[in-house]
Amino acid sequence: MKMLILIVDDEAAAIRKMERTLKTIYAERSDVTILCADNYIDALACGRGMPEIAFLDIEMPGMSGIELARRLMELNPRLNVIFVTAYDHFAREAYALHASGYITKPYLKEDVESELKHLRFAVPEAPQTAAKEPVQAVPVELPEKKLRVQCFGNFDVFSDNRPLHFQRRGAKEILAYLISLKGASATRLEICSAMWESAEEIEQRKDYFRILISALRRTLRQYGAEEVLLTSRDSFAVNVQLLDCDYYRYLEGDPAMKNQYLGMFMQQYQWAENINAMLSGQMYE
Repeated sequence: MKMLILIVDDEAAAIRKMERTLKTIYAERSDVTILCADNYIDALACGRGMPEIAFLDIEMPGMSGIELARRLMELNPRLNVIFVTAYDHFAREAYALHASGYITKPYLKEDVESELKHLRFAVPEAPQTAAKEPVQAVPVELPEKKLRVQCFGNFDVFSDNRPLHFQRRGAKEILAYLISLKGASATRLEICSAMWESAEEIEQRKDYFRILISALRRTLRQYGAEEVLLTSRDSFAVNVQLLDCDYYRYLEGDPAMKNQYLGMFMQQYQWAENINAMLSGQMYE
């Protein structure tokens, strides 16, 4: 019987480090498979494969590691969850979930070994006839891009090369703001503060914001892209894996995007001026 281990972290370097550590620890076992995910959607998909152990970062865009652990443990109540984080103030909340372990970054191989020796639930033991083969790491297949996003110049969104029709301009602006955060989450207050300046106007628009979010969901659903919007309580984000975005590709160093930015970024929105100034500064460095 094989053993599955899941690593979830939004930082590729963190995934690679844990992957190397586990390969070293399980170098003598050919029955161990490592699954890697950098977002909660892929992590939940891996969870359906019933891994025995999950190493979860806590602070991630879209869904925290704490909430992700709850969802994974609903799929597999005997999952050994080991939280890996740069902060120790999450420990109480983590252990309230009956986690198997808690590792603080930066960590050593010995720290990981110690947690693996004290798992809450038993895991498959090494078969006695196991051949000495390298542990395989299985990256999650990237999801298909749902929308093409244009941030340079005026902001616009396309599906099959046709612009999306938004029933409300405010719904489009919310999507633009979330896309500008590159997957990081924002609260209702943060979004409203960007769109409307005065505290009085923000308070008055509280109910209107709910209308705009509902309108945004309907529009995305109409184009088969409802998974783009990620919500959790009073937290909103976009799944960047589903977006083909010129801004993201530019930041990743895509040569094809070098000449696309001409000094204008989401120019119809005032709150985008700071990002535009940052990008303009980079042009002349």
